[in-house]
Amino acid sequence: YPAPTKDEQKYLRRVIGSIPWMAWMLLVGVFLERGGYYGAVVAYNNFMQFPMPEGGNGAGAPPRGSEKAAGALGKGLNFATCFVTLNRIMSYTTPIFGAWLADARLGRMPSIFIGICIGAVGHLVQTVSALPPVLGSGWGLSVFLSSLVLIAVGDGMFKPCIIPTLIDQYPRQRAYVEVLASGERVIVDPEMTIQRIVVFFYAFTNLGALLPGATSWAEKYVGFWLAFLIPATFYAVLPVLLAAVWKRAVRRKPKGSELVDVWHIVATALRRNRFRVWRPDFWDAAKPSAMVMGETTRDSGRRRPSPPWTDRLVRETARMFGMCTMFAFFPAYLLNINGIGAIMTSMGAAMTKRAVPNDNLMVFNPITCVIAAPLLTHVLYPALNRAGLRFGRVHRVAFGFYLAAAASAAAAFLQWQVYETSPCGYHASDCGRDPGVSPISIWAQAPVYVLYALSELFAWSTATELAYARAPPNMRAVVLAILLLNHAVAGIVSEMVSPAVKDPYLIWVWVGCGGALFAQTGIFLWKFRWMNEDAFMLDDQHDDEKEGGTALPSDQSMRAAVTRVEETRDENSRKGQ
Repeated sequence: YPAPTKDEQKYLRRVIGSIPWMAWMLLVGVFLERGGYYGAVVAYNNFMQFPMPEGGNGAGAPPRGSEKAAGALGKGLNFATCFVTLNRIMSYTTPIFGAWLADARLGRMPSIFIGICIGAVGHLVQTVSALPPVLGSGWGLSVFLSSLVLIAVGDGMFKPCIIPTLIDQYPRQRAYVEVLASGERVIVDPEMTIQRIVVFFYAFTNLGALLPGATSWAEKYVGFWLAFLIPATFYAVLPVLLAAVWKRAVRRKPKGSELVDVWHIVATALRRNRFRVWRPDFWDAAKPSAMVMGETTRDSGRRRPSPPWTDRLVRETARMFGMCTMFAFFPAYLLNINGIGAIMTSMGAAMTKRAVPNDNLMVFNPITCVIAAPLLTHVLYPALNRAGLRFGRVHRVAFGFYLAAAASAAAAFLQWQVYETSPCGYHASDCGRDPGVSPISIWAQAPVYVLYALSELFAWSTATELAYARAPPNMRAVVLAILLLNHAVAGIVSEMVSPAVKDPYLIWVWVGCGGALFAQTGIFLWKFRWMNEDAFMLDDQHDDEKEGGTALPSDQSMRAAVTRVEETRDENSRKGQ
């Protein structure tokens, strides 16, 4: 697998490498895990909010032909909203601990296995909580809440580890030259290949997100025990699947998290730069090579041990912090695509439905992702590559941001039309007049969901690629967890502002979210435009080259030089004495 020369990098066409079959097996696991998670979550609100329907079957299902909602615990809207939000926050904060445990102690593959076993137990407990005898005994709530904790812990060990493990299955993560059957010499591009793997990851994730359609019908016509049993069955297959592929999967052994060394690098860079973080050579001050050169100019007569990290880790830390700065732009994006509260379903309730549930159009999001993902990776991106047009990483993220802002603008216009045509005017969300809804069809919401879904394939999937590529190898799960933490931040902000989300101000919710995202995208493009040309991943052999092609000393040779300098200094000190 010869590395391309500089001339070959300029003139040879770039192609995508083949995805190993082991990666496809793990993608099936992603489908099962996400199907189990989303399939259960969709039933939480009704299970907690509404009481057991009178005349129902005792399992939470209302009488046939009734307009009543399925219910079980009857704790009310505030209680249900609180615990649904808490569950979401737990699902995106527990990955921080799970990621550290995987990178530093257990390894990512064992962490995934432990996480899915814990999650499987949680789903089983959840199914038990919905059985009629348990509900009748009054133990349903406590059993159900314990299942939420178990599922969140399992989710926290699975989420940050699955993407690094999935990409690890692709063995050649450096560009190389290959000769096709036609005789054409091409460059197999690892960035394009990883991009395809991540896009398919989100396609399989959204394929699993279609399962809530089945669980919604199950809770309405059979009961919550079946609505929870279907996701539990999906989840129960996961340990079997992972055990079957265990021996053939690429498993990275933990070498101890580099988190401690990273914090020491940050502290050293701050101290040696006197907290002038704006300096362009800020991180160079923490490189062992620079520190040794600084020490050799002083005749201290003392031997100072060289730091335990390498120049390469300093470079990786600089790349990682640059990327984490990028993550700060994502809460505003997530507020747009996830919405504040149930604002989209509230709008749907005020529109003409004709037997379509007001939350049913959410299915357009996963359907769009499942259809668009292969089109992007097999049609659009290869076509741009053949035309010589580079759709850079930062430009892909920014394009996703703009799509989400456009979707919010469309939702604001649609909300305005609902207000204008509703019998209750600008108080359409809770209209008691006949017919009580706007004549606009609920299907008009479909384009909004489609735009939000497309934005995820550009913005969120690219951020995931960068989180893997720019993180130190032993901190990839931790960096993925930091990216996922943005969901929790967006959820907290959404919860804080939700009391103000009411008629007649709903138009301004969309305008505010979309306008803020549109404005910050311009800043985002200006601040991170350099990342389009930056190296996707550091190369063990070529990342130390200067622009002129002169190789810098390797970390090993630098350590040898450090030792020689310290020995010479000690010898001179003894002679002086």
